[in-house]
Amino acid sequence: MADALQKLGLISEAEKNEALAGNAHTMNERDLHFRKLASKHGKSASLDRLETCSTINEFKNAAKTLLIEQPHMTKVVVEQAHRFKNEPGGDKLVWLCYEVRDKLLSVAHLNRERFLKRAFRRSGATVEIEG
Repeated sequence: MADALQKLGLISEAEKNEALAGNAHTMNERDLHFRKLASKHGKSASLDRLETCSTINEFKNAAKTLLIEQPHMTKVVVEQAHRFKNEPGGDKLVWLCYEVRDKLLSVAHLNRERFLKRAFRRSGATVEIEG
């Protein structure tokens, strides 16, 4: 389209090049954003990260991010937490995930992120609902 506008004399060569560069930049941003959202398996990037965690702290971080973005994925978080059941602290992680699953439904939308940050912090996690 920029070529057609230039042939008609409506835009200069510099304006055409600027438009083409802006279009390429926008396409690159869109592709990068899409890659972040979906992996080649069609899963969200957060879900892929959750499935590949090797430590409990890494799992807590990934679970918090996933549940902030997609709070309906609590069942998946609980299922994935069972991988750590035989590790030190794994039983507590599984219990914590069940507690988050049960209480997340009663947390107001505005308080959800704060609730998840408190529940999945490194130590001293609390799954109490304020107010």
